[in-house]
Parts: sequence; structure tokens; C-alpha cells
Amino acid sequence: MKKVIIILIMSLCHSLGFAQNINIQTITENEYHLLKEQQIDIALDTSLSIKEENNFIYIPLDNGVLPLINDTLEDHLADLIIHKCLGFSDDLNVYVLDVTKFTHNETWFIDKSNGNIVKALRFYCCSDKYIISYDMPECDRYVGINIYRKTKSGLEKMYCIKPDWFIENMFCIGKNVFVAEARKLSCTENLFFKIVL
Repeated sequence: MKKVIIILIMSLCHSLGFAQNINIQTITENEYHLLKEQQIDIALDTSLSIKEENNFIYIPLDNGVLPLINDTLEDHLADLIIHKCLGFSDDLNVYVLDVTKFTHNETWFIDKSNGNIVKALRFYCCSDKYIISYDMPECDRYVGINIYRKTKSGLEKMYCIKPDWFIENMFCIGKNVFVAEARKLSCTENLFFKIVL
């Protein structure tokens, strides 16, 4: 019998007057490998010509350009920041950037229509509607999992969760279905989950 975990999270959505369920099902390692054959890869367009000049990277938007400064310290307490554009997701209408800071790495999603920036965790997996970003407990900065969805106005953060396990690998098999290989924080036990949003 499969164990099913339903997580009801009163997140940012709560302030809008609604909440949703995340259905997290434990699956076997064999099921994980069978589902991996159904993996959907959301491609990034890496053929973009992103201009870099005088320590700036220029992200083209529908109504202009968003300049981001590289290799600077704005003040003595600020992080050193380096932006690297990984590509453009046509499905989500966002540029995906790897952002290196002095203390950690992040992934940024920049909306092409308005320049809004969503600062996510280092690793991510996306469908054409959802993004799950996650980190690993490499240091005291472990956050867990953040989930975003595409809306008419851009990406909206739905959930922040910090389970007693962390994701090591993740792939998408549908618009709202993700499959993860994970590990318990307290031991080396491998876990496998199907996450339905």
C-alpha cells in the first residue's frame, strides 16, 4: 500500500483567500525509474545574444532592457554578485539566470514582459506552468523547497516548505506532476516521491 502525504499549506495564497493541497506520494525506486522514462524536458533557448559590457549584463525585455551589474560590491556588507544567463523559457516567458553571490548561489527568473525578478533557490525543475526550486543542506542556509506557478501577471510563489528530507534529483512528467529522489536529513536513506500540484 502506498503512503500518501497531503500537505495543506497556508502560504502566500492564504492572503488572497484560498489555499491548495500538495499531494506528495511515496513511490518505490522501481516506480521512480519507470516514471523517469516519461520525463518531459522543458528546453531553454540558449541561442540568445545577451549583451555584456562594462561589468553589466543587459537582459532584453518587451519594453526595453534590464541592466544587471556584475562583479561589484555596492557597500562593505553586500555580496559579490555575478549574473550568468542560462537561457530563455518560452513556456514561462522568463530568462533563467544563475546568480553567484559571495555566500551562496541562486537561480533568478526574470519576466520578459515586465522585468520582474523572482529570486529562487539554487536548483530547480519546471513544467510549462510550475517551478519547484530547492536547495541542499550543505550549510546553515538550508531553506527547503519553494514552489511557483505561472499566472497572467507572471510567476507567483505558492509554497515554502521545509520537510525532514531534501531533494537530490527531480524531473517533470506533466504540467503539474514532478518526481523526486530525496534523502532524509538525519540519515542516508533514499526516498522517492511523486509530487502533484
